[in-house]
Amino acid sequence: MAGRTLPRVSPSSHSFPEKPRIRIADAAFQNVLSLFARYSWNLNDTPGGKDDEINPDVLGYIFEKYINQKEFGAYYTRPEMTGYLSECTIFKLVLDRVQALLEARGLPQSRRHFASISDLLLNLDATLCHMLLFEVLPSLHLLDPACGSAAFLVAAMKVLINLYSAVIGRIRFLNNAELAAWLDKIEAGHPSPLYYIKKRIITENLFGVDIMDEATEIARLRLFLALVASAQTEDQLEPLPNIDFNILTGNSLISLLHVDPAKYDAGQAKSGGTQEGPADSVMKAVMQTFCPRDEPLISPMIDKGKLLEGAPAEVRKLLAGGCSRVFVLWDWHPLEDRWTGRVSPRWRPGVCRVEAHELRGKLNTADLASGRVVLICVAQELEAWALADHQAIARVIARRRRRPAEPVRKTRKPEQCPDPEQTLENIFRGFDVELAKYTDVPAIIGQAQTNRFKRLRTCPSFVRLVEKLTGKSFEEVIEAPD
Repeated sequence: MAGRTLPRVSPSSHSFPEKPRIRIADAAFQNVLSLFARYSWNLNDTPGGKDDEINPDVLGYIFEKYINQKEFGAYYTRPEMTGYLSECTIFKLVLDRVQALLEARGLPQSRRHFASISDLLLNLDATLCHMLLFEVLPSLHLLDPACGSAAFLVAAMKVLINLYSAVIGRIRFLNNAELAAWLDKIEAGHPSPLYYIKKRIITENLFGVDIMDEATEIARLRLFLALVASAQTEDQLEPLPNIDFNILTGNSLISLLHVDPAKYDAGQAKSGGTQEGPADSVMKAVMQTFCPRDEPLISPMIDKGKLLEGAPAEVRKLLAGGCSRVFVLWDWHPLEDRWTGRVSPRWRPGVCRVEAHELRGKLNTADLASGRVVLICVAQELEAWALADHQAIARVIARRRRRPAEPVRKTRKPEQCPDPEQTLENIFRGFDVELAKYTDVPAIIGQAQTNRFKRLRTCPSFVRLVEKLTGKSFEEVIEAPD
């Protein structure tokens, strides 16, 4: 490598000036590479007994040394301790659930009691293997409410791998057609059965929350490294799973994290995933504020492209289920490709009217032309509603930064903003914070609720929603006493 001259980056513009200012000699890189070469690097986090070994477990150690341990209460937990606690917890859960299932099925007393996990594994038969594989182990949900760098989650994963391995190793000796067919399917569909089992454990069994973004990022990385370590060759690698909703950033003591099941399942199918969105948060908050005696039932439809086809059936189901009124809420984003890239902000209200007319026609055709069905279209992205309350944004940013709130510039007509989500992202980045859409936007809405959404009067679609919901003028409603 020839000696390179690196430019000086301007912190204000993040651009590269024409004249470089920094020159780094090859010797500097050679020293760094020589330092790394002194250690034995191992992707598997099972210690090999070498003093110079570096494995993924060191990530947690470095992280907990890097942060202020006294302030955040973060301390490195040795693998021996995490392994022992995980075994004690998981083994008891498995034994209790197995014995409860056996008792519920009326099996003899001699089949219902196991003194230890070893006793259970030594007496595995087809019934127990089927129960463990398809009922007990997949149903375990292990949550670390302060997961840090995933030390306990990795330990729990190892315990579950041992249980799965014991069951799978027993299947070949049982002469059970159903279990053998299941194992053959796994081996035929996955180059590495161990990779598949680890992936299943990480996505179905392990969950964590931590107040620090850095911790959750390291936690995901450690789980991914543990998964990749099970592949012995490149051909055994499969796409990494989406675990954004397994490991979340939040305060386990004073706040709630909500993942909508329907959105989660739909997101998983796309290797994505969605948490409760702005529309769901707004509807719940509005109902709590203005109609506290009514209980909202949120029925999200993930694919807006299917709104015209799916809304009539969904509306019929909600009305039949006892709902007094059904509000169909969507934003201007096109139901079809005909609008893409061709609609300026000033014409978006017209797009909403066209879509509402088509949707109303579908409802009429389905004999659902009832005054109990209200259509509300936001002439912009729903993030515009969050953008309307600059003080709520300031409080959420302050909480993310763990610093006193600083002023945020007011957006006067948020529904006329060309790109509300991008605008919101830019506001957050101005304070060196990345917008977490599905947690920050609902948090802003929650903050806006504290003053009865008064600042959202600049959003015509929100005003229309409240007025149709309450049957009163917006000003009358927001000034009414609680």
